[in-house]
Amino acid sequence: MLIISKYQIRSLLTRLENPEKSDECLQEVKAIKTIKEGLYWRADAGTCCGGPGLAGQLFGQLRILESVLLALAEADYDKARALLEEFASEVE
Repeated sequence: MLIISKYQIRSLLTRLENPEKSDECLQEVKAIKTIKEGLYWRADAGTCCGGPGLAGQLFGQLRILESVLLALAEADYDKARALLEEFASEVE
């Protein structure tokens, strides 16, 4: 998974409706967070040509993903879905 799309996030939201798939969803959110961390590191280090606001945007997305992980750990699927909806609005 190298590209994070709205379609992928929508699929994740659908799977979150089934609590039996929460571990699968947790692993996927962790993978998305890892990708975003790498992108943030590059943007913050200045080796990225995405513009000056990219690091701040990625930082915000990372905060959302951390909140999603906490909500999933607490089995608060409604909160996790709401946060993923917010994240989806920022993707692409």
